[in-house]
Amino acid sequence: MKSQELAGATQACNDSRCDVDQTSHAWLLLCAVLAGLLFPLTTRLAGIQDGDGLLTSIISTDKLTWYFWGQDRFLNLIPSLASVFQESDLNLRAQLFLRAFFAYLAPFGILVFFDRSPRVQLLAVAITNVILVLCLSSYSLFNLYVQHNPFGTSLVLFGVAFLLLSAQGWQRCVLVLMCFLVCFLAYATNFALLLFSLPFLFFLLILRPQQRRELRVFATINALAIVMAFTHSRLFGERSTNFSAAPSLDAVLSAGMAVAQNIAPMALLLILLATGYCLRHVRLTCKRELAALALTACLMVVALANTAWVQSNAFNIRYFLTALILPATAAGLIVGAFLLQRGLTPRRLCALILLCGGVLLAGLHGFDRNYSELIHPRWRAPAKAVAAVALRDDASLIIGDFWDVWPVVYEVHRHRSALQNQAKPVFGATFRGHPMAATIIAATVDKGPQTTLCLMATAIECVDQARTFTQIPADIKITIEHQETLQIGAQAWLKLRLALTRPAAD
Repeated sequence: MKSQELAGATQACNDSRCDVDQTSHAWLLLCAVLAGLLFPLTTRLAGIQDGDGLLTSIISTDKLTWYFWGQDRFLNLIPSLASVFQESDLNLRAQLFLRAFFAYLAPFGILVFFDRSPRVQLLAVAITNVILVLCLSSYSLFNLYVQHNPFGTSLVLFGVAFLLLSAQGWQRCVLVLMCFLVCFLAYATNFALLLFSLPFLFFLLILRPQQRRELRVFATINALAIVMAFTHSRLFGERSTNFSAAPSLDAVLSAGMAVAQNIAPMALLLILLATGYCLRHVRLTCKRELAALALTACLMVVALANTAWVQSNAFNIRYFLTALILPATAAGLIVGAFLLQRGLTPRRLCALILLCGGVLLAGLHGFDRNYSELIHPRWRAPAKAVAAVALRDDASLIIGDFWDVWPVVYEVHRHRSALQNQAKPVFGATFRGHPMAATIIAATVDKGPQTTLCLMATAIECVDQARTFTQIPADIKITIEHQETLQIGAQAWLKLRLALTRPAAD
């Protein structure tokens, strides 16, 4: 029998003879929960958070804004969900859980357009994650599963929105409104999602005439959500993203090289051979749609390569991860459908899912003995050492490079929140520190000399950086009352006593 479908859903991709296991969606969620709990503890993913990843915890506990500080993209959805945890360490671990949870479920947001069978989705999602873990470099997996990048979150929301549109038991207008709101969250969280959704929906409109009405409605909702997300980012974000195009064949070649350098060739070859074999022997009714999905992935790489933003960021692999998830999901669906059509019993399916889990943990090199650590080793020891001095001397400002400062600020926050220490807070006077400007001014101006730790070469440079990145107004005078040099680990820091004062009233 064909796999079960919801009313108005797409035609099932496989012709599985197995009865649909109604508990498979619960098992899928359980697998995603386990991924969220366990992936951040593995050797390839544990203890490697940098300034970007640590800053989301500070955003969540100190000043939750609509978007990542200083940006007009990356809606702070996960920091918002984690904001119920005000203890810094617990907050960041909650965010890591949510990042890995949504990343594991990312293929689900694509599979709903091909097959609604819970058994197929359960197996295909697991196989897709196995493919990604075996093929991608450690840096790619870091960006996919535990960095604050929102690729998985946006794909899951996109798929959920399509499910809502075809759900039953609700009034149609309510479903359309819910679909629109979820789509808005998907695009506000990751505006680049449109590079996938628009061509993919275009291909489906051509290839599925029997479903054209529903797809037209969904495409219209997506178009409106894109406009709303763009407008919202302009109203509540800080304009920083350059959306301009810079067409170049060299850029496309560079993007291809960046992708190739982050894929293990032997693992890819074996997966292609296995997928090709399964494709020859599986009964699928959506081979053309799967080909369109692969074409969409190629178009995404080309489109992204020709944007000024991606070029200015040296074609970082994080921009191409969604494009890599698409063909991996297609392969996962083909292999999963092939296995199910061989008559997998529920017990054998459970064993296969457990096998996939074992392969995932092995591919992530097992559990790391230092899983309790969160900061990347490059900044871990310096951050702990500087934070100890900041706590001892009751420092107010940490001044220096973005990648050095935020680990220190996070470490101070973590220590104080763990001890429920109510001492005055410490602030980062560095790139992306300006959203705390009002709080910094209120806590330091006319409050007497403030202890400051600075990684700049001179005290004047420290003052200039503090004024620039915390947006201290020019009329506030900053006086250097004392300075000394401290050797903290391998770095020389300046310890300053700064007095911030307002001009006397006439």
